[in-house]
Amino acid sequence: MLKYVDEADERLLEMMLSLAENYGDKSSSVLTEEDYQQMDQRRLDHQNEKSESYS
Repeated sequence: MLKYVDEADERLLEMMLSLAENYGDKSSSVLTEEDYQQMDQRRLDHQNEKSESYS
């Protein structure tokens, strides 16, 4: 990993820094709270065998 940092250009380093700073920041997610609720409901439906599953 350090090899890439040593050889990286300024733009790449700025992107890596931005990614590291925003990692875990849920406010930067592209998913809305409604999206998360829908995924939770679909997961529950799957667990309760109320939806079809495919392998």
